Amino acid sequence: MKKIFSLFAAVLFCTSMFAGNVYFVNADAWTAVNAYMWADGDKKNAEWPGVAMTKTIDKAKGFDVYSYEVPEGFSNLIFNNGDKTQTADLVYNEAKPYFYANVWYATLADVEAAGAKPKFYVTGESLVGNWNPDKLPVYEESVTIPNLEANKEYAFKVTVDGTWATAKGYSELTDKTNLKSGNDNNVVFALKEAGAVTIKYTASEFTVTGNFVEKTVDPNVKFYITGETLVGNWNPDKLPVTSESYTFEDLAPGTYAFAITVDGTWATKKGFSDLTNKTNLTTDKDGNVVFTMTTIGNVTVKYTGTEFTVTGDIASIEPTLTDGYYLIGDKYDWSASKLTAAQLFAQTEQEGEYKLEITLTEGEKIKVAKVEADAIVSWYPNNDYNYTVDAAHAGLMTIYFRPAGNAEETWAAFGGNMYIEAKEATAITNTAVEGKAVKTVVNGMLVIEKAGVRYNVMGQIVK
Repeated sequence: MKKIFSLFAAVLFCTSMFAGNVYFVNADAWTAVNAYMWADGDKKNAEWPGVAMTKTIDKAKGFDVYSYEVPEGFSNLIFNNGDKTQTADLVYNEAKPYFYANVWYATLADVEAAGAKPKFYVTGESLVGNWNPDKLPVYEESVTIPNLEANKEYAFKVTVDGTWATAKGYSELTDKTNLKSGNDNNVVFALKEAGAVTIKYTASEFTVTGNFVEKTVDPNVKFYITGETLVGNWNPDKLPVTSESYTFEDLAPGTYAFAITVDGTWATKKGFSDLTNKTNLTTDKDGNVVFTMTTIGNVTVKYTGTEFTVTGDIASIEPTLTDGYYLIGDKYDWSASKLTAAQLFAQTEQEGEYKLEITLTEGEKIKVAKVEADAIVSWYPNNDYNYTVDAAHAGLMTIYFRPAGNAEETWAAFGGNMYIEAKEATAITNTAVEGKAVKTVVNGMLVIEKAGVRYNVMGQIVK
């Protein structure tokens, strides 16, 4: 009789055995939908991939809705398709049990009313599992990522429309308290205790909140050294130096790139242009200090505020270069030691203009570098965007370059003050210029000339 009553009681009061139902809107049309849940004390609702969810008769935004009864005491949750596709670690909330497009909703009506366009995206391998710029779409002004480990560094960015062109990182943060700048302007943080972090992004606010490890400034640190090849990472506070210099012992043969920061932030970066002595040193496209070791040896970096030097068993830069402007890029390397006379621009008859005839390869990135005393002292253009050679500008070409620019001329957007034209133009049309035009050759380039204005064969104004 007791057994019968116990069974009856379990059926009658079964609601007490469950915390409620959780719902998954199958927007990606998974062929299987599972709920894997766990609780304290290594309790699991089942072995991975969890329990198959039940398909309901409901629809949300045209997608099937799946349901699962959450066992009492369980809150940690991962939805998955039984294979390799799964959500991040989630936390079940009885007040908002409907999960759709990485957002929790209170009712199906709220799901239907949700905007179809995300407000922003979160990307980052350590935080959301991937560096795809559209990895985690967020449909509200903020997103909370739970179950993060303590004392582990997480790196991420947000993108406004899911493309890298709209990426926002450390430099765009509204509040940088206890946050660090990682490689490529990533936001880096670590939590004191395991828990959650909330990322908020609007047109006027970009914040990251959580129980962060406090970022302290050591008054004994004189400067920091950063650089993946030299100290293993591009964090601006990677290697703190408590004296005026630091010596790297027994460096293996190879080429090394690094920079220093004064207070451990990118805002105080010092690179090649800040060196007191540039002998046998060169730079890369990001302005870092670059040196080469041909044998095992030591290198000392010294920074005092008035003196920034790099000395040691550094290889000399060969060959000796003529001062001037050179083409530089993927095919030619980004260091002065790899430049040759074939990449040196020659001055044209037009004051302030230079040209170089050279064979370009489709897909390579190019810039112009100014060389003085065997080292690169400046880049054109002076930013991270290089011109990528397209099919129309591959082959034997003439590159025209004006370092200072010219208000009377409009130069094509190949770096802002550089344009590329074929060495010999074999055909020309007047479609770019109304009325009669005169064909002529200027500095080896075939142009159309009308009313004192010159147009190249692409219809761009030359003068």
